[in-house]
Amino acid sequence: MGDINIKKLFKRLSPDPRTFLAVSTLRLLARETILTDLRSHVRKFVTGSREKIPHREIPEVEGYADEIMEILRYKGSSPRTVAIDGLPGSGKSTLGRSLANRAGLKWRTLHRQELVLPYPFKEGRIYENMRLIRTQDVEHFDMVIYLNCRPEVAKQRILARDRDGMVLDMLRFDMVKEIGDLAFSLLDGEELTIQDSPVRVKLRPESGYSDMEKLRTRLCMTEFVTDGFSKEELLFALLYGTPEGGITPYLKLGAYNEDFSAALSAALGRRRGFDS
Repeated sequence: MGDINIKKLFKRLSPDPRTFLAVSTLRLLARETILTDLRSHVRKFVTGSREKIPHREIPEVEGYADEIMEILRYKGSSPRTVAIDGLPGSGKSTLGRSLANRAGLKWRTLHRQELVLPYPFKEGRIYENMRLIRTQDVEHFDMVIYLNCRPEVAKQRILARDRDGMVLDMLRFDMVKEIGDLAFSLLDGEELTIQDSPVRVKLRPESGYSDMEKLRTRLCMTEFVTDGFSKEELLFALLYGTPEGGITPYLKLGAYNEDFSAALSAALGRRRGFDS
């Protein structure tokens, strides 16, 4: 008899699964950020590409690429390995393609999993990723390009391109930019800029970028023991006082908790209504 009562009590307190699923789905689909991902997957199925429109040249970015080539001619430099870093939506891929066409290099987007360990960079390539210069040894690169794009501008671009919108819900853009700003600022070399643009460029000095040496020196001044930590962890330690690394620190864990909580309340309410 006791077992039967417990089962009835458990059933009464449990949410109605159909209501929970329906409300959760409707609340999530009300987010434009999630709809961008759904539409991009439909495009992938129909056209073979997640892009809203086929890749095309953007005059503004083409101008940036021309300016960078002019800077290189002025400096007498011909970089063979290039890094591009910046927020999602800052234009890394677009600039990478444009610059690769002009410099006779190959362009390559690196994925998150490829940055867990030191990546085997090759000459004749332009690499891009939002965590590139904070996770990898930049001494591999003749030139580092950092797109100092404001978070609100990057977010608008992500929505406009109609894919990967969930990153707006999940990613701490301010934190990504703060760590990126610090990583770029630690690189030795003259900072070259293009007027009225987010483009920041540093060419590798003969003595190297020396960012790790400066990072460890600054942390030693705070009595932080740097042994055994990755570059990204040391950047976090210098900026926030705690060594963290990987993608997790940048994520808004529980970004959809409000939607699921509302769905759970609705499902529990329906269950109580059925049982009354």
